[in-house]
Amino acid sequence: MAIVKLRLAARCEAAGRSSNEDNYQIIENLSEGKWGFTTDEEIDLSGLGTLLVVADGMGGLDAGEVASELAIETVKEWFSAENLSKESFEYPFQIKSYIKKTIQAADRRIKRAGEKDNSISGMGSTIVLAWIINRYVYVGWCGDSRAYRYNPTDGFTQLSHDHSYVQELVDKGKLQPELAFDFPDRNIITRSLGDTRRKANPDILDFPLHNGDLFLLCSDGLSGVLRDEQLAEIIAANTDSLRNCGNALWKASFEAEWDDNVTFILCQILSGVEVEKQEKTVKIGQQEEKPSDIVQSATPKRNLQKWKRWKIWWAVATIIFAIAVATYCLKNHSSRFTKMEQIIKSFTETKNKKNTPEEDENSVVITDSVATPKTETPNEPERVVIESENKKQTKDKETEKAEIDPGKYEFLYEDSIFKASQNTDSVKFEIIKSTSKVSDTAKNMTKILIDSCQISISSYTNFLEYNKLYNRNHGADIGATIKEFKEGMILTYPKNL
Repeated sequence: MAIVKLRLAARCEAAGRSSNEDNYQIIENLSEGKWGFTTDEEIDLSGLGTLLVVADGMGGLDAGEVASELAIETVKEWFSAENLSKESFEYPFQIKSYIKKTIQAADRRIKRAGEKDNSISGMGSTIVLAWIINRYVYVGWCGDSRAYRYNPTDGFTQLSHDHSYVQELVDKGKLQPELAFDFPDRNIITRSLGDTRRKANPDILDFPLHNGDLFLLCSDGLSGVLRDEQLAEIIAANTDSLRNCGNALWKASFEAEWDDNVTFILCQILSGVEVEKQEKTVKIGQQEEKPSDIVQSATPKRNLQKWKRWKIWWAVATIIFAIAVATYCLKNHSSRFTKMEQIIKSFTETKNKKNTPEEDENSVVITDSVATPKTETPNEPERVVIESENKKQTKDKETEKAEIDPGKYEFLYEDSIFKASQNTDSVKFEIIKSTSKVSDTAKNMTKILIDSCQISISSYTNFLEYNKLYNRNHGADIGATIKEFKEGMILTYPKNL
């Protein structure tokens, strides 16, 4: 495969303002971590490619300059040879994901700096970067700094799409595209780095490389004073030298009475990308035939096949995982209802047996919410389980008090998190497995207090209030509540406060 060759140029100055809030960086060889460049020098594209980035700061005084500098520094850190060596960039989604993480990291860094220093609070920056790798250019941006491509065959094209109020009006059909350049509010942007109201949300697109491509990354200091037609005309007339092209852009923006910092990067693909032509000689008997030129794709077929296979396996794995999760949820949901029905059914059967002349010597113990008979010793009182809510409500309160067994009941609830027991005066919960799911566990305790003990507690919130009152009446800190259920913890609640 032929080596891609390219050359670079860039310029960044205050231009129409007293201070310069723009910033840029070029990493010529990411594989070696080589920063900077030499104008118009022909270089080979390395395995990890070349990176171009422009940032346009905002915020007044020196805050905009700080924001754009922080953005560039973050990009440099993320695209250092050391960090890139830890990642894989074989597929497009891996490259796009890394660009997005880098831009969002710059956003977080600018916000943290503003929080620490009130003098630069509210600062922000736009960003546009181009990563040339694997015979593609990946463009990521947030704000209205732009990326263009010029090719003698395809003409001049804007690759990025402004995150601005004016662009939204154009997209909605409320403003004609040709009127956007002179619109008074065209400096209002809708996305940026450092916006404390929202997380940075960059857009990222990829485009195949072609020989003769000339990429332009710039701040709005250039695209805001020169129309696209003017930019295209200047670039088309200066493709032989990026130095001359940069000088022509600089001169044109000056003559257009620039009023903002002007920053741009130029990158031209010289060779090594387009389809290679090969001629093969084939002997047939005593004759030699020369077939037509063989066309080889610029994109490696093996990589495409791997990418397709990976997508298929990913889809299959996702479907299998979704089915497994759905099955588990349905099974667990059904199991909980079944367990509660068994508890209530066991209690009803036990109550019926108590009212018959001949009582069964066996009592009921519920373990993991499943009722199993157990023979008691003569000295052991009968064990009672939960009574259903509907049956409780149909009886008189005094009658129910009389029916509650003066002994105790006990069982393990749900995933053996706690053990509950009661006597005539109180209800006791013993935690047998630690859990931080206080809400779920307390709700189960609440149901026991409602269904079995006739204590008027109708919700988890009331359970916590009950706990506060209990702690207050028994000398604990006022307002104390349960933060975590730990193994060995015992909670006792009197039936009458």
